Amino acid sequence: MDIQVYKEEHARYTKIIEAAAERAPDNMKPYAKHAKTVAPAVALLWVFLKTVGPLYYKMGMKAYAIYETLPHNLVVAIYGFLLCFFGGKYCTLIAAIETFKLTGWTATYTHVKVLWEQHKHLLAHNAEDDKKDDDGNGIADVDELSADKLLTRKILMALRVTDPDTVNRALAGVYAGCIGVIAALKVRFAKTIMLGISIGNMMKKPAYKFALPAAKAAIPAEYHKWITVVIDYVCKAIALSIVWWIQRVISAFHSALQGGQFFARGLFGYLKEKGHLDIDLDQTYFDELLAWGIGFVGVYFQIMSGFSLPFPLNVVFLPLDLVNWSIEWVISD
Repeated sequence: MDIQVYKEEHARYTKIIEAAAERAPDNMKPYAKHAKTVAPAVALLWVFLKTVGPLYYKMGMKAYAIYETLPHNLVVAIYGFLLCFFGGKYCTLIAAIETFKLTGWTATYTHVKVLWEQHKHLLAHNAEDDKKDDDGNGIADVDELSADKLLTRKILMALRVTDPDTVNRALAGVYAGCIGVIAALKVRFAKTIMLGISIGNMMKKPAYKFALPAAKAAIPAEYHKWITVVIDYVCKAIALSIVWWIQRVISAFHSALQGGQFFARGLFGYLKEKGHLDIDLDQTYFDELLAWGIGFVGVYFQIMSGFSLPFPLNVVFLPLDLVNWSIEWVISD
């Protein structure tokens, strides 16, 4: 996709978002006005995600294909290694996966696949619609429409090419699965969430005392009603970042030691399968020594790196970061 195509898609999505904002209900008009302001940025983000999304999807499918070819013990060893070095960073994501496995992952995954197929079907029809030039003047029809007509055209196209019963059942299934997992995670991380709430509430009083007068002096009076709301959100965000960092440290120790056990058992099991190891592990302490050793290395790495990943791992695992952050925010709300 060249730069010109990017610009055309950006302009098209910006028009759609602005038209949707203009059609907002009366009680949403104040927010819709801001939506129109940020429409170019949102459209740019959507074009970016639409471009890089398939790349991450291919990477994931390739990794899954490799995973299916590996021996079970080697998979266990790799999983343990990842737990050792990244378990604290992705503590909520790992907890969500474990909970999903216990609360009906198979059914939820089936519904997700259905939605993904509907999504691909819709994107294919949308790409065809963007190329149509029914009047034959050399300009795509969608580029000649006003924002309002373009929004109507896209909505009608989506209604034509998607199956409402299929989408509705899939959404209901995914929603039910996610609600169960969120409820379980809220219970699991209840202490962390309550600590965040307490710290946030304690921060509000000094924040009001020092930030409120300065904000009122710098912001026009018509926007003063938003100041306390913004301060509350800032206090909440800071408090959550503190408590989740503490939770990551705790999870780093747990996941690293558990991952070390998985790694040692999987590695020695794989070596025995291949005939490279001929000892009885039950009579030795080799696996325990390796498990504790790599476990402490993993804890040290996570804490010293501040739970951040070096390049290019931070790019490869960016989708996991976004999912993990989203889970943290949802269960903390």
